[in-house]
Amino acid sequence: GITPTEVQVDIGSKYDGVIPFDELTNDPNDNINDLVKIGEEVDVYIVHVSDRDGVVTLSKKKIDAVKGMEELKAAFENNEVLSGRVVELVRGGVVTIAKGVRVFIPASECALNYLSDLGVLLNTEQKFRIIKMDTDRRGRQRVVGSIKTVAKEAADKASAEFWATAEEGKQYKGIVKSLTSFGAFIDLGGVDGLIHISELSPIRISHPSEVVKVGDEIEVYNKELDKENNRIYLVIDLKEQKAAEFWKDAEIGKKYTGIVKSITPFGAFVDIGGVDGLVHISELSWNRIKHPSEIVSVGQELEVYIKDLDKDKGKVSLGYKKEEDSPWVKAVKDLHVGDKIQAKIVRILPFGAFAEVAEYVDGLIHISQISNERINKPSDVLAIGDVVDCEIVEINDDTKQIGLSMKALMTDSLSDVTADSDSNEEVLPNSYIEETSFTLGDILDSAEVSEDSDKKASEDVNEEPEA
Repeated sequence: GITPTEVQVDIGSKYDGVIPFDELTNDPNDNINDLVKIGEEVDVYIVHVSDRDGVVTLSKKKIDAVKGMEELKAAFENNEVLSGRVVELVRGGVVTIAKGVRVFIPASECALNYLSDLGVLLNTEQKFRIIKMDTDRRGRQRVVGSIKTVAKEAADKASAEFWATAEEGKQYKGIVKSLTSFGAFIDLGGVDGLIHISELSPIRISHPSEVVKVGDEIEVYNKELDKENNRIYLVIDLKEQKAAEFWKDAEIGKKYTGIVKSITPFGAFVDIGGVDGLVHISELSWNRIKHPSEIVSVGQELEVYIKDLDKDKGKVSLGYKKEEDSPWVKAVKDLHVGDKIQAKIVRILPFGAFAEVAEYVDGLIHISQISNERINKPSDVLAIGDVVDCEIVEINDDTKQIGLSMKALMTDSLSDVTADSDSNEEVLPNSYIEETSFTLGDILDSAEVSEDSDKKASEDVNEEPEA
């Protein structure tokens, strides 16, 4: 018979033979039904006879231990690798079972590298060698094993195989083995490589645990091999390879989805696949901003396009703001040459006044277009804040300039009066109505010439006469 706690055995006697579970095996995690079957013959050792109860207590594990000890002795002499499950944590190490015998493995022999928590070995199958067999002061056999020696041999073999085929740029699947403040160590199959913290993410992180955790399986690339010191430096992405691919296909206007890597007062650096491009602060918004952080943040995904390339210096200038969202496009969509509008004077210069046509879009009223009468300077007639009636006389999409004329409306009014007058009434001569056909470029060019002439005249006046 078999119960959860014992096995009843027929020993050919009037007494009942019983094997308690703890005399059946050294492994408390064993299933009793897997160890023996009804009708099976077993060798046992008599532990105790109770005449009063008519029960003989038997032990199977003592017999197994005697046989196992002989097998372990042979394995020790032949330096064989054994396998056993870690069943117990004890002071200074762990205990595993091999051939029915308890084998002590010291903490220093539990792993290739020091393990601060031996609990990770509990209930795991481990390969080990017997490194010591002796008898303690009580006369009991003592067996000491080592996982470390087997692990080192496996690591040396894996290392030799790795270095035989290793090359920079080769891809591997690895397991994150441990994390430090400066990076993550990756197990490549018995060989460890390091991914520096700067290579774990395109954005700045303070610790590798923000990106990976122990036990993660990740794909990595060999960045650098140091065969002399058996060191392997890994990366998640091959930046050099990606950069080469980028420069091969890069062209002005090409669009990318990038990640904001860092922010400076003058703009944001965006990783667009192995290459960091700069989005200048002026390219982040059509509105005036004080700092790029008002628009973007580190780690943000950004749709950008190439504005300029300098392949010799490896520099990329990126654009972010879209032309269709510009104040100019929004403004001129509803404006046409000949439209009569009201505009607010926002700036006055010697050659004219700028008036706000729409939000962030100003038009120029040249001094010649302010009045029908000749004026010395715009400030004689206009002041900042004045709202004036004017007509759009030019819209230049190429230069993003709008030309305005107050005079055109005055001329129109004069024409209306003339048309309504009797033929005998006095009208102003045609010579008084000046020609208003012009381009804004002509006006600005003439303004520059005028300013240069005034400056030259001033210099001539202030120049000392020759002796």
